[in-house]
Amino acid sequence: MNEHHHNTNQLKLKSLGIDTYRENIIFMRIDCHICRSEGFTALTRLVVHNHNKSIIATLNVVQSDILKKSEVALSEMAMKQLSESEQWVSAVAKEADAPFIVLQKIRRGDADVEVSVPHVEMYKNHTPVLVDDIISTARTMISTIGHLKNAGMQKTVCIGVHGIFADNANNELLNAGTEEIITCNTILHKSNRIKIDELLANEIRIKFL
Repeated sequence: MNEHHHNTNQLKLKSLGIDTYRENIIFMRIDCHICRSEGFTALTRLVVHNHNKSIIATLNVVQSDILKKSEVALSEMAMKQLSESEQWVSAVAKEADAPFIVLQKIRRGDADVEVSVPHVEMYKNHTPVLVDDIISTARTMISTIGHLKNAGMQKTVCIGVHGIFADNANNELLNAGTEEIITCNTILHKSNRIKIDELLANEIRIKFL
C-alpha cells in the first residue's frame, strides 16, 4: 500500500460531545469517501479499533457541516469504551476515594491538542487533580486547565509519572494557573514529590521476602 493510498483512507477524529447514553455511535458524512467507497448507510454496524481495544458502533450519517468530509466522530460512550486511560485513572481514584473523569483528547501535533472536559459542573467544590503518564509539552494539561477555569472550578493540581517538561513547559503550566505540579523521580526535576524507587523496593520486598 503506497503512502497516498493509506492517507486517503483515513479520517480525522473530531469530538462532538454527543451523549447517546449507552449506545456506541459513530458519525460520518454521508458523502465522505469511506462511506461512498464502502457503501456504508445509516445503521451500518462497524468495528472500531483503538490499539488493543475494539467496539461495535452503529453508523449515524451526517448531512450537515457539523463534520467535514475528512472527519469522523464518536459518541461519548464509544470514546469512553475505547479509552485505555480509564483503567489507570479509576485505580488512582479508588485509592484516593475520589470521583474521576476521563478526558477526551485529540492530538494534531505536539503543540496542537484539543481536549473535551465533560460534566465537570457537579464537581465545583472539589479540587481538580489532573493525572497523566508523561508531561512533555504540557499542552494537554494547559488546555484542560483553561476549560476548568472557564467552568469556574478551583485551582488544579497536576500529577505526572514522567516529567520531561520540554522547552518551557514547566513555567507555562504554572502560568496557566495550576496550584502545584507533582512528578515521580523517574526523571530528576524540582517537581519530584513521589519516590518511585522506594515504592518499587517496598513492593519487591513484600513479594520476595
